Amino acid sequence: IWSSTFVYDIFRHLGVRAQAMIGYSLGETASLFASGCWPDRDAMLARIRDTDLFTKHLGSGFAAVRKHWGLQDGKPVDWRVAMVQAPVSAVREALAGAFADQRVYLLIINTAKECVLGGDGATLARLASELGVVLHPISGVTSVHCEVLQPVADAYRELHLQRTSAVEGISHYSCHLGRRYEVNRESAADSILGMALQAFDFNALIEAAYADGVRLFVETGPGDACTRMIDDILGERPH
Repeated sequence: IWSSTFVYDIFRHLGVRAQAMIGYSLGETASLFASGCWPDRDAMLARIRDTDLFTKHLGSGFAAVRKHWGLQDGKPVDWRVAMVQAPVSAVREALAGAFADQRVYLLIINTAKECVLGGDGATLARLASELGVVLHPISGVTSVHCEVLQPVADAYRELHLQRTSAVEGISHYSCHLGRRYEVNRESAADSILGMALQAFDFNALIEAAYADGVRLFVETGPGDACTRMIDDILGERPH
């Protein structure tokens, strides 16, 4: 979040301002801070330091996963997240069939042929074998974008309820809704929570933005993963 807001601040000082903000996962939170819709950056940092949501429950403690899966306190949880190069249709078919209720989840649709999966490590490996794909592990991420967050959903939404002001001239896009939306205190928190509780479709989000007229995409976060995915999604269309 700090990196993304810092880079956007530089753009603003150079006189370059966004007309639309499209976040990918945590990037949606970053976009709300960067645009000024959420002005209290330091207050949010203090709230994160005071909560155990991202440590005990959604981080390395995996308490939320353990509770959702009905495991005893202290029982080890082998939560893994990985990207796979596989058609979304094939992934959905496997999850609705042999892997239904098997503690493995579709977390993010990157493009029509690339997804992020998460869940129990051994089950995830079996799913990859069934699909005939290689798992590309993603480390350092919390157990979000699926139903395992349900035990702490209320606390998660409460964390994201904060002073909010829409910024004139900037449209914000919601990963959860797959489209732009009117930002206010409640709608922003609902969007962040919805994305954390369910898989989101970045492919559909970029298609919606393109249909709205967005043509110039600038990635202000670290790395260039979204740039690569947007190129894959839009293909030969001008952008």
